[in-house]
Amino acid sequence: MKQTGLTVASLAISLLAAGPLHAQQAEGNYLATLFHATPASVPDHNCVICGPATPLYSPPPDASYPLALLPLPGANGPPVKNCTFCHGVSAQGLAVAPRLAGQRAAYIQKELGAFRNHSRDNPYSALYMWNAVPNLHPETARALADYFSREAPQAAADGNRALVDQGRVLYQQGEPQANIVTCVVCHGPDAQGVGAIPRLAGLSYSYLKRRLEQWSQGYHQTAKPMPQVTQSLSAEQIDALASYLSFLDDRAASR
Repeated sequence: MKQTGLTVASLAISLLAAGPLHAQQAEGNYLATLFHATPASVPDHNCVICGPATPLYSPPPDASYPLALLPLPGANGPPVKNCTFCHGVSAQGLAVAPRLAGQRAAYIQKELGAFRNHSRDNPYSALYMWNAVPNLHPETARALADYFSREAPQAAADGNRALVDQGRVLYQQGEPQANIVTCVVCHGPDAQGVGAIPRLAGLSYSYLKRRLEQWSQGYHQTAKPMPQVTQSLSAEQIDALASYLSFLDDRAASR
C-alpha cells in the first residue's frame, strides 16, 4: 500500500514552494530565501512568508548567490542552494536525498518533469519533491541539471561488501534462467549511464535498494522498463545489486 506522511521539513518546503523566491537589496548583494523562483513576468504572486506586495526575485545581470555552498558557475549561475539544502552541501546525497553530483543532466531534467506531473509517485517524492518543483522555471531546471552533472561524484560505499561479487555478476550478466536482464545493456559497463539513463555507480545503498523495491511494489510505473525488470528480482538480489553499485567508482574504472 502506498503511504505518505507529513513532517515539519515537508511542511516548510510546502509553504516556501507555494510562493515565489523574493529578495531585498543590501549593500549590493541580493539575499534570497532558500527555495524556488517564479519568473518575474508572472503577476500577482505573493511571498507566503513575507506577505503581499513582496518583490519577485529576478536576478540582475550582476547578481550573485551568496548562500550557495558549492562553487557557482558564474554570476548568473543557477541557485544551487535550493537543492543542496536537502541533497548535501557537495550534492553527494544526504539522508534519504540521493546524490546529484555527476548525475546525467538529461536524467535530472526528466525526473524533475516526473515530479512535476506526479508520475514519480513513491512516498519520498510525493512528500518532498512534488512541492519543490511547481515554480521551477524550465530554464532554471536545465541550468541546475547541467551544473550538477559537472560536479565530481563520490561513491557512497555503504553497502554490504559480502554481497559485492554477487551483485557484480548479476549486474554484468543478469540471470537468464530467472528472466533477469543484464543491467549493462542500458546503464553501461561501469554503470555510468548515458543520456537520460542515470548513472548508478556510487549511489547510496539505501537509495538504490529503495528504488528497486518500490518499482516492484507498483510505484513510478512510467519509468519503463524498470517496473518490469524488478518484478524478477528477489530481495537478496536487490541487496546484492545495491551493495555492488554503492562501491562502484566509474571514474576510477575509466582511468
